[in-house]
Amino acid sequence: MGYNFIDSDYIVEPFTFTTTQKIHDGLPDFEFRIEGVKVLEYNSIQVNRLIIIAVDGSFYQEFDGLDTRNHLVTVDSPGLSFDDWNFDGYMDVSLWKYVGGTGNNVPHYYWLWDNEAGKFVENKDLECISDYSTLEIDKENNRLISSSRDGAWMTQTEYYTYQDGQIVLVRKEEKHFMLDQRDDWGDDYADLALIIISDLIDGELTVTQEYYVDADIP
Repeated sequence: MGYNFIDSDYIVEPFTFTTTQKIHDGLPDFEFRIEGVKVLEYNSIQVNRLIIIAVDGSFYQEFDGLDTRNHLVTVDSPGLSFDDWNFDGYMDVSLWKYVGGTGNNVPHYYWLWDNEAGKFVENKDLECISDYSTLEIDKENNRLISSSRDGAWMTQTEYYTYQDGQIVLVRKEEKHFMLDQRDDWGDDYADLALIIISDLIDGELTVTQEYYVDADIP
């Protein structure tokens, strides 16, 4: 749950940001407007509403009750971004929720254009993945790549594809850092990493490779 600056003693002022984006050649340009408050002491913003309007007046959609808290990095794009997250040829919209932690997570909201329904639909699966990782698009291979870490001792990369409209985890690569035995002098440690690779086989994620490599512990 985000911190509600409106109910605090911080000095706030209304904040809005509007940009126009074409999501497909067959659709009118859309105007995307985010609304919230700016916390003056910290030059940060809390967004609580996203409004989407077709510039020709043919479309209106609103997402309310949003919960974000971020630094106002730039007035050009304060956490609002556009990309094709499900590879269907239509641009989707995402909104940065808040600064992540040491797990390299970058939490976002995601709304994907559903052309059959004629509207944007919130995608909880992408949101959940971004809650614990950095989520990126691999356009060359039509897949999503999720990167995260568990403290200093494990990093993880997951690969997702869309199957029948659903996000499916098809591959996981784990790197577990560890200390090997002391050398003959009893002084030094050799840094190793255990690599575990799992692939989706017959509907189940199955370990397909497991080996050690030399590695510097990050």
